[in-house]
Amino acid sequence: MEANKILKDFKDENPQLVALNPEIHVDEIIDSSTHNWVKSDIPVYQISIRHPFVFDVRLIPSVFKGIPVKNVWVGQFPPEFPSSNEEGIPLGIWYAPERYETFVDGNLSMLSKELQIPNLTRMEALDALTEGFQKHKDWCSVGT
Repeated sequence: MEANKILKDFKDENPQLVALNPEIHVDEIIDSSTHNWVKSDIPVYQISIRHPFVFDVRLIPSVFKGIPVKNVWVGQFPPEFPSSNEEGIPLGIWYAPERYETFVDGNLSMLSKELQIPNLTRMEALDALTEGFQKHKDWCSVGT
């Protein structure tokens, strides 16, 4: 299957995701194991979904028809999170659940509009931003 067909099929099968307008790319993976960039005889693809912080990451599958799908966040964090100048903060503290809760509590109506989910609840917003808030909280507690 060629990259253009993969992209079309992916978009056709993920209309909710496409409606949020992420950048979607299908890239051919090139082998660099020999330190020479070499294309494989059989193309190996990867789908990349580039999106801002405010995004429903639950809509991004991990695999599409056997092709890995990468969730790529781009842009800046909201002010509830540390600035990029604060290096050395453990990830579990940087991504602390309390930061997401504060952000959601102050921006629920904006999130509802941006995520195109009418009557979005606080918990739905937290799940959308983190791909499952309880899973995120568990990850943060391990990372501290």
